[in-house]
Amino acid sequence: MEQSQIVIVKTPSEDSNLDVPSSKPSAKSLLENPSPQRPTPETFILEGQSFESGKITIVQGATSCLDLSVQMQPLSKVLFIDAGNVFNPYYIHRNFREIADVKTALENISVSRPFTIYQLRQIIEFEAEKQLQNGSRVLIIPCIDDPFYEDGLQVWEANEVFLQTMEALRKVAAKNNCFCLISFVGKYFRKMHEENAALRDGAIAMP
Repeated sequence: MEQSQIVIVKTPSEDSNLDVPSSKPSAKSLLENPSPQRPTPETFILEGQSFESGKITIVQGATSCLDLSVQMQPLSKVLFIDAGNVFNPYYIHRNFREIADVKTALENISVSRPFTIYQLRQIIEFEAEKQLQNGSRVLIIPCIDDPFYEDGLQVWEANEVFLQTMEALRKVAAKNNCFCLISFVGKYFRKMHEENAALRDGAIAMP
């Protein structure tokens, strides 16, 4: 495997994922409660593909997530939430031993493995938030929809918790200005996520 080419670029943007107050604050309230400075988004360019901090990026397949868990380590240690039970240290050793210190690379990956949709949501809301605040800047979740296809789950329950999980992930990414990468195993929840994101961003009209 050839050495990857990496570029990190600061990209100031007028747009932001942070929540905007619905009403204009008074001058007095601004003086008493100054707004926190919005983080400047960064673009991480890897082999021609761009990843923007503070947002959720969809990548193709679990293998890409495994590769990126090593390739994005120039940014920071990596939090890997293994929703699809795909993490494989032997794969990393086999594919990166010629270009990286594999022992160090594996030590730089913190793996969490949820077994239910509720555990997945909880890890994102609490464990991920804690680790990102302690210096990690990369969050990778392969097969994020896999737990939602579990037998016995009601459709309404899976749909509701999935949307809650993605909203929690969006807020964590925006608040911590981290690089958040996910993959899907199926089309159903990916379409739901993309349609919900489009509705929130005003890209398509509400019915």
